[in-house]
Amino acid sequence: MELALAEKTACDSLASNFIDSEAYEAFVKKSVEDLKSRGKSLEGARALDLSCGSGRLALGLAEAGCSKVVASDAAGPETAAFQTLLRGGIVSVSLQIEGEIFEKREVTWKKPSRDRVSFVEIRVAEEETAGVIEKLRTASGGDGYDVVTLFCGMEKSRDPKALVEVARSLVRQGGTLFIGYTGAWNDRIAPASKWVGGVGAGGPTVGAALESRLSPMGRCEESGWDLEVVVRDTARKTSVAVVRVETFVKAEGAYTNGVKTGGEEDVTMSGAGEAGTETLQWKEEGEKVAMYERTAMVQVYLDMHFSPETLLGVENFPKACARECGDLARELLLDSSGGPRGGLRVLELGGGVGRFAFEAARWASEVWGSDYSEAFVKAARGVKETGVAEWGVVKAGGLREEKRACLKEDLGIGEAERERVKDFIRVDATKLDLPPSLLEETKTEAGAFDLIFGGNLIDRLPDPLSFLQKVGGMLKKDGLLVLSSPYTWLSDMTPREKWIGGREVDGKAIRTESALRDLLLKEGGDARGPRCFVEARPPKNIAFVIRESERTFQRTQSQRTVWQKTQ
Repeated sequence: MELALAEKTACDSLASNFIDSEAYEAFVKKSVEDLKSRGKSLEGARALDLSCGSGRLALGLAEAGCSKVVASDAAGPETAAFQTLLRGGIVSVSLQIEGEIFEKREVTWKKPSRDRVSFVEIRVAEEETAGVIEKLRTASGGDGYDVVTLFCGMEKSRDPKALVEVARSLVRQGGTLFIGYTGAWNDRIAPASKWVGGVGAGGPTVGAALESRLSPMGRCEESGWDLEVVVRDTARKTSVAVVRVETFVKAEGAYTNGVKTGGEEDVTMSGAGEAGTETLQWKEEGEKVAMYERTAMVQVYLDMHFSPETLLGVENFPKACARECGDLARELLLDSSGGPRGGLRVLELGGGVGRFAFEAARWASEVWGSDYSEAFVKAARGVKETGVAEWGVVKAGGLREEKRACLKEDLGIGEAERERVKDFIRVDATKLDLPPSLLEETKTEAGAFDLIFGGNLIDRLPDPLSFLQKVGGMLKKDGLLVLSSPYTWLSDMTPREKWIGGREVDGKAIRTESALRDLLLKEGGDARGPRCFVEARPPKNIAFVIRESERTFQRTQSQRTVWQKTQ
């Protein structure tokens, strides 16, 4: 059975969970070890997987020996595909490669473990909690479950507290509850009043709130572990969560039949704003705010650019790109004697909050940074003026941990580099509307730029073709255009008819890499392009990581391409 295009996002998640299944296999393995350490086993156990999503964990529990596994979640494309898999053992899904280009994959699961898994639809936010509990207790065929798992489900629920109550009530006497969480609450999904911990400066942590709400169950302090969960969004982009897994045990005689009330005190956001723990929410007051103008987004990008930390083992992206551009300039931009040209003039487009510009100033004489976002430009100017970057990293809930980096002391960027960064300016890259005086300078060979860098830019422009048609006019005769992009085309950023790649035309998949060649190369096949470049170096992947919260990240491969002007 092949699923409709409208369901592909959910099916990408399902396919990723089964193809990149290490996290689920590790979860089952650690659960088995945890149970064994307490003289228990999954063999013959009845298990409940709450917020089952793709069902990968439920099937893993059955394969590990559970005699009965009930998987439960709200109805949706992902659970529909899971049910198809349960019925027939196979489902055809699609992995997103780029834009609207997908690769078909078949997900299969053999008997007999599949026969031990059933699906029960629940809607915790809409149904009475007591009714959900009774429905799932009936599905257990007894008085509850030996093992209940709630893995990465709280943060996706519109009522996390009710979901935790369901989990608590369905663990039978002597049973075990495994809860995996990141604490990355989102007020667009559930209001803060329904979060489990992490609300306000004086509120309990997620772990402490769980311990309170799950009473009289006992928390096994020595049994907690961290687990990296990777979901493939596209061929180049993954979402990464470092999930904290906690174990709770319901002792003999501690069984409660009913809905728990009380628990940790419901706190509000009134405690937020104290030093070091400011609440950082994604909602903005008043009219709709463009994504890259949001305060929360500025904070995320300041962290990406200026954090001295190495996140997920990946080098800082703007720094790596600037070093790459410096190496390319030394190799390809030569003076009359054949040596590296001095006095280089560099323009960065879509530069975010400025790290590339400061790093490029190590080898260039003059650097201009730019972005379309006024908030990004303001932040970059602030760093240039003060020599300090300050931001916050979202911890559990809306709490924010303050971070700070000095350009000189922490990043080795001195006064000379700051001076060589002439300014950060707001530029629409589709129009290349530089300030009049600077624009006039680029019309002369002496005033044109030696190198223009567009980092993760091309797939975020409303009209990328317009940019490509104009950008060559600002380069010297042998100047370099260096682009990097993961090619994650989105229709709310770029109208579909403006995509230069990532779609099918007359049944043929058009990839962005090949579309760039057709548009830019002298012998390119697309007459709409400037066709005044040669491809100076083969494409190269440069990884980057965006930290959304202390436990959630985006890890992406951006493809670097190098184009040298020939006329």
